[in-house]
Amino acid sequence: VFMFTLFFIQSILFRDRNVFNYLMITCSIILLISPWELFNPGFQLSFSATAGILIFYKQYRRSLKSFPEIIADSLAVTLSAQLLTVPVILYHMNQINTAGIVSNIVIIPLITLIMGVSIFSIFISFISIPAAIFSGSLTGFLVKISIFITHFISGLNLNFFIYELSPLLAVILLISVIPLFNYSKFHKLKFYPIAISIIMSVIYLKSDSKPEKYKYVVTDGNSRAEILEE
Repeated sequence: VFMFTLFFIQSILFRDRNVFNYLMITCSIILLISPWELFNPGFQLSFSATAGILIFYKQYRRSLKSFPEIIADSLAVTLSAQLLTVPVILYHMNQINTAGIVSNIVIIPLITLIMGVSIFSIFISFISIPAAIFSGSLTGFLVKISIFITHFISGLNLNFFIYELSPLLAVILLISVIPLFNYSKFHKLKFYPIAISIIMSVIYLKSDSKPEKYKYVVTDGNSRAEILEE
């Protein structure tokens, strides 16, 4: 809200707009009100995601020219946001979710549609309550679809716990930043480094995350108890 308000005010005043200034001012306002927010993972993720999109979106979007526009936009937003949020998530939660790239191709356009219909419902309610109820029910239906998609993709078990980032995994993940370099030969590679990074990281993490099982047996006379820990 702070960022949008600042952007809107400067648009009215016809002044040059610098989104990084809005990001820093917004960050400063929040920290002046609540300094301890600096250590909140939610605060760190919000600003790192926004900064990632502002810094890297154009480069990733350029490497996705061959994709349909709606898919290219979603992927570029996801990749640029995750570039700075992945380290935060690894630090606080020791997790990496490779399914996010796939799910956001569908979820981001769907959430955008949900927001649009929701705002329309609010405005149309001043004119016609039945129309607002109808558009509101459409929003509810779209939300159910997004939840279904999220549950389906989460069921693929592509969320991995990482307590020590191995050098090999670090190299595999860094392959995805190749499109960011302003080098003509890298531009010819297009989306392939990102796809290779995702596929290789899934294969590596799947092979490295086989659950270990520990079996304990306790006996007392004719009684026997078995405990299986996974």
